[in-house]
Amino acid sequence: MSLDWLFASHRESTSAMKRACSADGFLLMGALVLTTTLAHARDNGCKAAYDDGTRSADVARCAAAAKAGGPNAEFGYGLLLWSGHDGILDKKSALDWFRMAARQGHYAAQIMLGKMLSDTRIDASLRNPVEGYAWFMAAGAAKAAGKVLAALNAHEARAAEDLGREYRSKYGEMRPAPNGD
Repeated sequence: MSLDWLFASHRESTSAMKRACSADGFLLMGALVLTTTLAHARDNGCKAAYDDGTRSADVARCAAAAKAGGPNAEFGYGLLLWSGHDGILDKKSALDWFRMAARQGHYAAQIMLGKMLSDTRIDASLRNPVEGYAWFMAAGAAKAAGKVLAALNAHEARAAEDLGREYRSKYGEMRPAPNGD
């Protein structure tokens, strides 16, 4: 099924992602994250590969674009790995690709990491709520970060706040151009 009907302007989608994140709308957030990023990165093969995971050429094009270092492609490739498109399900590697994009200031990757790393529905071996808090802070999602912080013990909370300040300083407010990598 194509997600073209979900595509809206980058600004509207970003605003909707913030609302979905604050409302703890996990599935809605994932769809909005996907559409925001892939709508602006059609040429890297990631959208076509996500729409139809059997299109190996598109998956290969997406992987090549990700390996070249473009944040939209890194994020898109992470989504392919997370969802198991083209028969490759590798959530640990997906998180690594999200991290690469997030370190370049990719807002959707930062939000996705904040959610994935702190969500109790995600496999425990993949979770890291301290890091999840930090990515929410880098993205400027203070309300979502506060929810994560409230669930941490005192030692974890101090570590999260320290890492959050570091990530906000290093990775916050650096938004990539919506149409390019």
